[in-house]
Amino acid sequence: MFRAVRVLIIGLTLSSLDFVIVAASMRTIADHLHGQTLQVWATTAYTIASTIATPLFGKRWARSL
Repeated sequence: MFRAVRVLIIGLTLSSLDFVIVAASMRTIADHLHGQTLQVWATTAYTIASTIATPLFGKRWARSL
């Protein structure tokens, strides 16, 4: 029980930290992509990739504990 809670807390903390870092750097990414319209695509691609990868890596990491 406590192990599951610990894994959940660590996962949520790392996920929120990851999104804070990407949100802060999104202006620089938009400047490199030369516009706001491409920023939407970059944000959408990152969100989809993160949504797919987080459960996969979380499941693999939880098995190793």
